[in-house]
Amino acid sequence: MADAIASKAEIYQDHYRGLGGADPDYRNGLVLAARLFEYANDINENQTWMHWRGLLLNELGDHQAAADSFGKASEISGGKDIYQVFQMQSLSAAQPSTSKNESGQDADALLNSIRASVKAITGMDISDEELQTMARANDLLQERFEEAVDDEVVEAGPFLPLDQQLKIAQFGVETAYLIVDGHYEEARKRFGASFKSDLSLQDMKAEYEEMTSYSETPMETAYAMAPYVVDGCAHIYIAVQSDDISEAITFIFNHVEEKKLEIEGIDWGRP
Repeated sequence: MADAIASKAEIYQDHYRGLGGADPDYRNGLVLAARLFEYANDINENQTWMHWRGLLLNELGDHQAAADSFGKASEISGGKDIYQVFQMQSLSAAQPSTSKNESGQDADALLNSIRASVKAITGMDISDEELQTMARANDLLQERFEEAVDDEVVEAGPFLPLDQQLKIAQFGVETAYLIVDGHYEEARKRFGASFKSDLSLQDMKAEYEEMTSYSETPMETAYAMAPYVVDGCAHIYIAVQSDDISEAITFIFNHVEEKKLEIEGIDWGRP
């Protein structure tokens, strides 16, 4: 249930961001996605979902709530610094604008306010040097994020309607769970005729077992990223996870406009 909710949240956030800020549904769509990530996390805690929720809340201008979300991600992950970087940025953005002017006036008051907020939320004492390091790290992360977004825009294919994205995501998650649970023959019933002849049951089982061979625990969860189109084919990236590793299965559909979805290709593993 949590995976299904988070998969929808992922698709909603990408879809409504694609509409642009001028669209009246833009903000409502992001609010819905943030709520869905929160609902999913209430069922099964996941640091990535809290991270994405924090990014959405920052975009919506609710920086204090975003900081809380990043703090939760850090707590779930065991205190990973990356989430603390985003938390620091959100806490800084949440401060009154009168405390932040270009002349540097009230800089000490701003730092003290951020430090107090961090202490209240995390119990940590943050030095000026640590704040500066986190700020530099955040600038670097932001640059890389913007570069990745630019690359994605260049490579992106035709836009899939929201209902088609949700349909593909549900189909992909269901198929991934069949494979994860060892129901290979049932999964192959979802293949197109040509791909079914290309990938035998034995070969599919061998591919999956090779991909997960280094895991000490079985794969237990699967959730979908937003579907995308490349060269006329729809792709859906399904993250599959165990207690100790995270892998992925990407399903490829050649005929995205047909009512009956059929898998025409699989990429095993993370990029």
